[in-house]
Amino acid sequence: MTRTDEFAKDMCKMLKSSWPELEWKCAWSPGAGYEHVDLVGRLKRRKLIFIEVELRRYAPVVNVIKMWKWMDAHTLEMKPIMVQAFSGFYSKGDSRRTSAEFIGFKMAKEHRVTYISLGFSYKPRKYGKVGAGRRRIHARQLATTISRKLQQGSH
Repeated sequence: MTRTDEFAKDMCKMLKSSWPELEWKCAWSPGAGYEHVDLVGRLKRRKLIFIEVELRRYAPVVNVIKMWKWMDAHTLEMKPIMVQAFSGFYSKGDSRRTSAEFIGFKMAKEHRVTYISLGFSYKPRKYGKVGAGRRRIHARQLATTISRKLQQGSH
């Protein structure tokens, strides 16, 4: 298991308790042969939420492109929401982050997708293992932030 997988599992536990009407799954993909998204929340045909957690990925734009390819390949019955959460490894002006956000907002314009970019304070160490207490704390905090943001919005 990677650190991001474990982070997503911690988030999933928190989201299941704070937003139980949605079915939350880690490492989900739309079918065989596709890359997976870190976390997805589904409510029948009314809501589909994709969450990508960027801890230390050197090309986070790849996750947005992956989603865009999914949107091109599948007609979804509802307007999905994509949340891309950037750890403290990426500063606000980091070119990797701004490039991912740029592509995310372009994807949102072309498809019926809501793209949300968030930052969170966790700074995972380089070459770090799976993590433990601090990872769990930050995963829970991020899950709470995402849940509040989505429930406040008109999504």
